[in-house]
Amino acid sequence: MEDTITTTYCICEEFLKAVGHRDDPQARLSVAEVMTIPLVAAAFFGGNIEMARSFLDEYGYIHRRRSQRAASTGGSARHRPLGVGGFVLAFVGSIQGA
Repeated sequence: MEDTITTTYCICEEFLKAVGHRDDPQARLSVAEVMTIPLVAAAFFGGNIEMARSFLDEYGYIHRRRSQRAASTGGSARHRPLGVGGFVLAFVGSIQGA
């Protein structure tokens, strides 16, 4: 599961780089993280996006960026980036088999 989640994120991130997308500096999640959530939901949580989001947040796969206010007041934020895995390969395989 970890490898699949990580691979999904990395492919989303690379796709966004390839098309020249840059995240808004004020965003709390990267676009790649936002793209990863429904893909993980489809693969592991029966399409339940909220369950997938909660899982990814709880286990540190998505990290919320600190706002300027939190940074200036010493607020904390999780900083565990996504890793790499095989979800996209399975996803692509399921599309090709369809």
